[in-house]
Amino acid sequence: AFTPEEIAEFGRIYGDDALAEIVATERDCSKDMKCYQRIIREKFDRGEGVEQGELMPEDISLELRDTVLRPISREVAKDFIEKYEWLGTLGTFKFGYGLYFGYKLGVAICFSKTTTWQA
Repeated sequence: AFTPEEIAEFGRIYGDDALAEIVATERDCSKDMKCYQRIIREKFDRGEGVEQGELMPEDISLELRDTVLRPISREVAKDFIEKYEWLGTLGTFKFGYGLYFGYKLGVAICFSKTTTWQA
């Protein structure tokens, strides 16, 4: 393993690309990194940390043809997004839609008005 000083010196001598290659070689990122949604899925599979029975095919049809898309309120979107979104927060909200599988909300999509000023 390299010390922080050795890594800094290597970066100065050989550049950022070579430094990135050394760091990637030192650390097998494929073993260490997982997206939040994958972590949630693994907890679900183990019966930990998430509500069980959501969108279970034995209870509800998961076929797209059996879904209903309808407008949802900010409150409905907020509850859903804060539970499943890796950031854990809902941004600005102008309007949203939910895709329902039977009576269960399975997808939430939110739209907002941009606040970026353009020259």
